[in-house]
Amino acid sequence: MKRVSFASAALLIAFAAEAAAAGSCYLPEEVEADQAIRLRTEMKVIGDLCKEPSYAAFAERNRDTFAAYEQILAEHLARDAAGDGPPTVAAYIAGLEKEAADRAAQSPSFCAEAFDLVALAGEMRPSDLRVYAAGKATTARSDYEACADPAGTPSKEAAPRHPAPVVTASSAAPLPAQPAGADDDDLLVSIANSDLARMLDPADRRRLHETTQQTLETAGPGQLVGWRNPFSRNAGTVVAARPFKNAAAQWCRRFEQAIYVSGETRRGDGTACRRADGSWAIEP
Repeated sequence: MKRVSFASAALLIAFAAEAAAAGSCYLPEEVEADQAIRLRTEMKVIGDLCKEPSYAAFAERNRDTFAAYEQILAEHLARDAAGDGPPTVAAYIAGLEKEAADRAAQSPSFCAEAFDLVALAGEMRPSDLRVYAAGKATTARSDYEACADPAGTPSKEAAPRHPAPVVTASSAAPLPAQPAGADDDDLLVSIANSDLARMLDPADRRRLHETTQQTLETAGPGQLVGWRNPFSRNAGTVVAARPFKNAAAQWCRRFEQAIYVSGETRRGDGTACRRADGSWAIEP
């Protein structure tokens, strides 16, 4: 894809600078979703004010991807709701459009400055859009208040922490960072070799792995923790039993994974123990 000129980049920098006002804190995937929706909003305003015809094709070609990003933003707005309840995604997007239109009205050269942005985004397909949004999320991260990671860094000696046993199933659940060199499959149990599990894409497998790490480290006995990939629409759950110490004085837990793919379900169970680096792995 083409690079954005300084003038076009300035439009997006100004656009991103107001992001922090939309909610109290953002998870990484919510920053990515917000950046994607802001790009679409900017393209829509360019289409409306500059009579640029490429917006309709751009929006239609990436419709499902934008729908998934809107769902992520809806979860963000619901999590940060207060008082009378969360604003709808439609209301949030309408506010973005008004802000963008107001800025455009103040710039006599808006359409000329938008040329490179149209050239960049006009031919974007879903994979391009996701790469773009992820890149923008990285550079714009400082404009957003980051949500604290409730998992933190586990102590080697400390027992796994157990919040109240509530059921959760959110794609936006904060996940602990994967240790360097860790294999996404080192926590996939008997489901790993099933035909259904082979339909999981790399992002699905990473979510399953990280949700299992999160469950083993922080979830209470019997607490169901869910994951969902809004792009593949695959999902799953993990639940763990009470922790115990093995003969090597490691904390270990029995756990069960379930995956839901194309209306089918597979389950597997195993025992994992916490390693010296704080990560969990299947017990040999």
